[in-house]
Amino acid sequence: MKSTSEILLHLSLINGIGPVTIHTIFSTVSDLTRLYDYKIADWTALGVPASKAVLLVCGLEDESLLQQELDLLARYGIKYISLADDQYPLLLKQTYAPPTILYWQGVWQDLNTQTMAIIGARKANSYAKLCADMLVPDLVQNNWKIISGGALGADTFAHDAALKAGGVTVAVLGSGLLHWYPTQNASLFHRIKEQGMLLSIFPLRTQPLQGNFPARNRVIAGIAQGCIVLQAEEKSGALITAKFALEYGRDVFAVPGPIQDSLSFGPIVTG
Repeated sequence: MKSTSEILLHLSLINGIGPVTIHTIFSTVSDLTRLYDYKIADWTALGVPASKAVLLVCGLEDESLLQQELDLLARYGIKYISLADDQYPLLLKQTYAPPTILYWQGVWQDLNTQTMAIIGARKANSYAKLCADMLVPDLVQNNWKIISGGALGADTFAHDAALKAGGVTVAVLGSGLLHWYPTQNASLFHRIKEQGMLLSIFPLRTQPLQGNFPARNRVIAGIAQGCIVLQAEEKSGALITAKFALEYGRDVFAVPGPIQDSLSFGPIVTG
C-alpha cells in the first residue's frame, strides 16, 4: 500500500495538476488511498473541474509515473518530503498553495528556525561579493542558515560566503535535481551538499525552463524568515523574491549602493 507521501508525489507528477488542486484534495480527503478508485463524478463532487478530473483519473491509473520517479530517487540517492511530512517547513506550508513535494540532496536541515535569504542579480559585481563576505560570517556565527537560488552572481557569493564561514547554506534550484542549473556552479553545488542541501520543487528530470524561476523564488521567500537584497536591477528576479517575502510578512533588508549604479535600483526600491 502506498504511503500518503507517495500518493502526493504521484499526484504532483500528473501534468496539468498543480499545487492548488492538490492542496484542496489533501485538505479535503482524509484517506488518500481511496483516490485510486475515484471516477470523474467523485472528483467533480469535490469541486474539481471536469477537465482536471479526467487528468486525475488517467494520471492515477498510470502507475509508471510514480514508479519511474521512485526508481530515479533510489538510483541517485535523492530524497523527498511532502506536505504530509513533519519535516515540511512550517513557514512555507503557511503560504498560498505551498509546493506539494520538496526534493532534496545533501544533509537535511531544519528549515523552521533562523533562515535568511540572500539574493541579488546574476550580474552582481565585486561590491555584492564584498557585502556578502561582510554580512554572512556574522549570520553564520549566530546560527542562521543562508538560503539562496544557486544562480550566478549574488546567489553564488552568498552560498560561497556561508561555506567559507563554516555555515549551512541551502540552494533552491529552478530545475529538477538531475539537471543542476547553472552548470557553471556544479562544483559549488557539490560543496553545498557537504554541509547543506540542494532543494527543488520540480520533478527530477525537469529542465531549467524560464517559467520555473518565479515558482523557485516563491519557495525561497516562503522558507526564509528574512531576506537581504544585495544588488538588483529594475527587472531583476531578485525583486520578485523580495516582493513575495513582503507579501508573506517577512523582514526584507536592502544593502545600499551607489545611486548612479543600475544595480542599486533593487535595494533602493526595496528599502
